[in-house]
Amino acid sequence: MAEMILSDEYHSPMWGRNLNAFPNLRASRNLFINLKHMTVKQPKKKLLAITNFFGDDKRNSINKLFYTINISSGEWYHKQLKDLKNHFSYHLDFKTHPNQADFSAEAGYLKQLYPDCKFISDSSVQELSHKYAGVIHYDPWATSIMELAGTNIPQYVYLGPELSLNKGYEAFLWNSRISSTREDYSKGAWIQVDNSSIKSAYGASYLYPLHFAKLFKSLIKHPIKEI
Repeated sequence: MAEMILSDEYHSPMWGRNLNAFPNLRASRNLFINLKHMTVKQPKKKLLAITNFFGDDKRNSINKLFYTINISSGEWYHKQLKDLKNHFSYHLDFKTHPNQADFSAEAGYLKQLYPDCKFISDSSVQELSHKYAGVIHYDPWATSIMELAGTNIPQYVYLGPELSLNKGYEAFLWNSRISSTREDYSKGAWIQVDNSSIKSAYGASYLYPLHFAKLFKSLIKHPIKEI
C-alpha cells in the first residue's frame, strides 16, 4: 500500500475490469497540470512524435524486457520512423528523449525522410502536446500516455509482435482503441488510444487529495500491526 502511494510504478491499473481503481497519484496530478497548458486554441496541423532513447547495445536489459526477439532498439526504431509516413498523413515534429545526449545521426536521418520536421528538446510533452493535432508515442508503456489521458488530444501507439507487453494491457489497448491502421496487429498496427479509458483505468480524479486523506485517516485509525 505504501509503494502504491509513493510510486506509480507499483500501482497496477484496472485493465478492463469493472472495479473502482484507487486514484493513481501521477495520473490524477496531471489533470491539473494539463489545465495550465490548455491555452492554444488552434493547434498546428502536425503530429508530435515522442522518440525513444536510441541505443545499439543488444545486451541492454531494456531490450530484453520489452522485445520478444533480441534486436537493436536503434535498428527497430529507425524502421518504425521510416514507416510513419505510410500510416499518418500529417506532417511531423519530433520530441527527443531527455536522456539522448547526441541526436545528430537520427536528426540527419529524419530530415531526409521528413524535410519540414523540427526537433524539440527543451519543453515537456504536456506543454507541447496542446500545440499539435495529436501525439505519437513509440512506447506503449510510456508514462506520457497516462499524463495526457485527461485531455482530448489524440494519442497513437504501436502494437505488434515485436513487443512483449503485459497481455492484459495489450488487450485493453486494442479492445478500447478508437481506430487502427490495420484490422489486427499481428503484423503491427498503430492505434488511437481512448483517453477516457486510460483515465478510468488509472482512476484519475480531481478529488484525489480527498481519497488520499481518507486513506491516511484509515491508516492512522487502524494501524498495521507488527508481526
